[in-house]
Amino acid sequence: MDCQYTPVNIKNGITTGLFLLLPFFFSCKQVTAQKNITEHTISSDKYFLLDDYSNLDWLTGKWTIQEGAESTEEYWSESRGLVKMGMFQMHGDIAMIFSEIIQIANDEESTLMRIKHFSHDLKAWEDREEMNTFRLIQLENQKATFEGLTYERINDQLFVYLADLQKDGSYKEIQFEFSLDASH
Repeated sequence: MDCQYTPVNIKNGITTGLFLLLPFFFSCKQVTAQKNITEHTISSDKYFLLDDYSNLDWLTGKWTIQEGAESTEEYWSESRGLVKMGMFQMHGDIAMIFSEIIQIANDEESTLMRIKHFSHDLKAWEDREEMNTFRLIQLENQKATFEGLTYERINDQLFVYLADLQKDGSYKEIQFEFSLDASH
């Protein structure tokens, strides 16, 4: 099976945010041949294929980060069959910086996360048919490991670790810490 990890780069000084959690145990393909990319992210030649998304519904709602004048929000709808949709937005002090549409779905090989990025004026970062794709490698309790991206929920905190490809070909790990917004 070929590796389908699409590296993510920092654009205009803002890190592409990728936020999702996949909990519990599902009927999945076994994992073998894993390799660390960064401290909290891995790659593999084997992937999971979920046959039930109902246990993803604990993710439904609003997750936030507030740092000074900058805020980051992520919303997840309830799962519908074998698909889960999310939306991400990062705001500066007066305007949106960028946004994402996120989909968790299956293809013929695995469960994957597809992400499409948009600038503040809704111009797509990727070409029409392109998107960032992260294949699901591993699930452990409330920790989901995609190729180059890991999500871990601890109580009402969501930790996201992203392997960010640098110009020299190395990877830098970027960490995000979200809080569940109980008001929604």
